[in-house]
Amino acid sequence: MNELKYPFLMSILPLNEEDSYLTRFPSLPQYPFLMSILPPEEGGGYLIEFHDLSGCMSDGEMIEETIENGKDAVFCWIETAKEFGDEIPQPGSANASI
Repeated sequence: MNELKYPFLMSILPLNEEDSYLTRFPSLPQYPFLMSILPPEEGGGYLIEFHDLSGCMSDGEMIEETIENGKDAVFCWIETAKEFGDEIPQPGSANASI
């Protein structure tokens, strides 16, 4: 039987003009993310990944902490990209190529 290494928890869609999830959930990052439950052998808690920003991820013990750590990871990823003159993808751009 195939089991997911990190069971899927949630995914947030990117912003659009008709329905801004940031209006309803202002603490969420602008970039869509995937949050997974980490197994106990990997420390437990949650993992948050931002597929638009290659390698951008974080974790936390509680969902709220994981989201806050994820926002910090996005900020740091973007600041580093700016420092090196790298392109900064738009939110939802990874979904456009699927």
